[in-house]
Amino acid sequence: MDLNDASLREICKQRGMYIRCPELNEVLHLSSRGITRIKALEKFTGLKTLYLDNNAILKVENLDSLEHLLSLYLSRNLITKIENLEALARLEVLDLSNNNIATLSGLPPLLSLKVLSVAKNKLKRKEDLQSIASCVCLLSVDLADNMISTVTALEPVFLLPLRQLRICGNPLKEGIDHCKDHILSHHGMRIANLNGLPV
Repeated sequence: MDLNDASLREICKQRGMYIRCPELNEVLHLSSRGITRIKALEKFTGLKTLYLDNNAILKVENLDSLEHLLSLYLSRNLITKIENLEALARLEVLDLSNNNIATLSGLPPLLSLKVLSVAKNKLKRKEDLQSIASCVCLLSVDLADNMISTVTALEPVFLLPLRQLRICGNPLKEGIDHCKDHILSHHGMRIANLNGLPV
């Protein structure tokens, strides 16, 4: 599907949303529509939640007008790089799981961000995760099913006030129990939930 004014009007009509005043819509569902490019959303300035999951999107772009956005779902796409999120200062939830992302280097310091999912990507090294430390309000991070092999690669995550962390499915050399001990004792984190289990 090509995102344009006409296709967005049709979606709004089908879902009983505001057509003449798209800025009044708070939620927009664009999941599973074969979208390859994010565009034509400039008029949806009041959006708080945007679902773009399960498409064929290659690049995060054209979101600057969505300054009120709180939740952005971009899982199951073809994204290789985090970029163009600087204008989303109010963003609280960002889901980029199931993509082809090898580094978080393009992640800006989103100071309202509380939940980040980058599970099932290609993250490996400490340097790949470094930018996560600038999102100082993160409470929940999902790094499951990446390529992280050492606990030291997770050090940028240890700087955050996390309550939940998922790291299962990574080829951790030290084993998950050692990582758990290291996280809880060495870094004094206040994690209440590790890999879906209470700590």
